[in-house]
Order: sequence, then structure tokens, then C-alpha cells
Amino acid sequence: FLVIFLCREITFFSRHMTADNEKILYFVKNFSFKKWPSSFRKEGSRLECREFWFLALFLLSKLFKNPQKEIVNVTLCLISNMANTILIYLIAAKIFSYETAFICSMLYLSSFWPFQVSIYFGHIIYSTMWFLISLLAIAYINIEDIYSILIFSFLSGVTCFICFASSSSSRKYPPMIFLFL
Repeated sequence: FLVIFLCREITFFSRHMTADNEKILYFVKNFSFKKWPSSFRKEGSRLECREFWFLALFLLSKLFKNPQKEIVNVTLCLISNMANTILIYLIAAKIFSYETAFICSMLYLSSFWPFQVSIYFGHIIYSTMWFLISLLAIAYINIEDIYSILIFSFLSGVTCFICFASSSSSRKYPPMIFLFL
């Protein structure tokens, strides 16, 4: 929350709607669920493979006085980063000991990469959150129970789909999913 407070007046790194995040927030401001869902994918919107990032920004922007500021992107990314830390702990605790899970989650939390990425490319961290939810669903599959296999496989597939539709950078995740199986 300290980073959110310190970044509350952050500006976009360029002027005149050239930054992707600025374009996305412009379309967030003008979006309504009463319109046809694909209406926000207009020319120049930069929403290719970021549809769920866009919808999450739309919902989060309702909490801000000025939803056109970069802090909306940063806040969603930092919330995702916090969720990623918890998800890493839960996944590692399912596979390893609780001590190892704590070390893994603290290693992620103390790295600077997510915080650096949150300033300009938050959709990557948001997509990672959905990827980790997908891995968590796979980790909780009980192979002796058919209902467990069906429910958690379906949940993993849905969250994997959301992951791929949250960031164009999520193409790196399928090999890791197959390694996790």
C-alpha cells in the first residue's frame, strides 16, 4: 500500500495518448456494459489480448475520482502482485514444505521485477496471477476422485483462458503448465 500511496500522482511516460496504458484508460472511461462487448476493441485501442485486463481496470476505476491517471494501472498490478505472493505460497506449500513455500513467496515478494513492471506493463503481473490460479487448480487435483479431476481441470482451463486474454505476453506460460503436470 505504500507503493500505491507513493505512486498516486504518477504520470504516463509520454504525451498525447501515445502510451498503451493511457489509451486503455481512455477506452475504460468510455466503456459501459450496456454496449456490445467487442465495442471497446476499436482501432488504436491497444486491447489485443488484454480484454480481461481492460475489464478489471473498468471495475477498479470506479473506486477512483480521476480514472484517467496511471495509478489505476499501478493499483491493479500491485493487487495482482500481492495475490501472486499468496498463490506462490499456496502452490509451493502443496508441493514442498511450509518453510520452503514461505521462502519462495518471500523471494518473489522481495524481488524488484514485479514492482518495476507494475509502473508500465501491469497486464503482465495480472496475467501471471491468473496463470498461478491455474497452477493452483492443477495442484489440488485428486487423481482418485473423478469429480475433483473434472472440477479442477475445468477451473484450470478457464483461468488459463483468462490468463491468455489478459496479456499479450502470456504466450510464455503454456510450456510451464505442461512442466507442472
